[in-house]
Amino acid sequence: MSDQEQKKSDFEKIWAEMFLEYYNSEYGFDYSARPKLNVPAIDVIGVSNSGVFPAVKLELTEAKQVERVIKYGKDKVIFFNINYISEALTKKEEKYRDKDVDIRDVILLVQGHLPKDWMEDIINSLKQTHKNSLFRGIYYICPESVREPSFVMEIKGCSEAMVDSNLQK
Repeated sequence: MSDQEQKKSDFEKIWAEMFLEYYNSEYGFDYSARPKLNVPAIDVIGVSNSGVFPAVKLELTEAKQVERVIKYGKDKVIFFNINYISEALTKKEEKYRDKDVDIRDVILLVQGHLPKDWMEDIINSLKQTHKNSLFRGIYYICPESVREPSFVMEIKGCSEAMVDSNLQK
């Protein structure tokens, strides 16, 4: 593995760990992140430390933010296109559909940087737009910043299906 591939894998694992910390806390799972290289639609595998729960396949995508700053008197007003997240989700799904890769058991993690209070309305809109996504689940994750701790927001949940399938084991 090249240095660049190792750095990418390490970076993806950090993002996945943010999600798995939330997922474990929210639903009583015990997953930890393991990098998975050279597998279409899977960047990281969530492995159950106890072996009780089935592995969770995680794919990451960046939601690139396009901003424009406009000065209004002494203040700055930031404008951004909220469609950039929706477009990133659609492109990722199309990419795998075009390659005939089954993503129905993959959770997509959207790497973002917008504050939680900005994201609440955007997430509600994304829930409607992507409720029928082929991905098993879609979550927006944002790292800790000076302003707030890291957070995870559900766009398309897969939690109930996971809990139900784990109870049947």
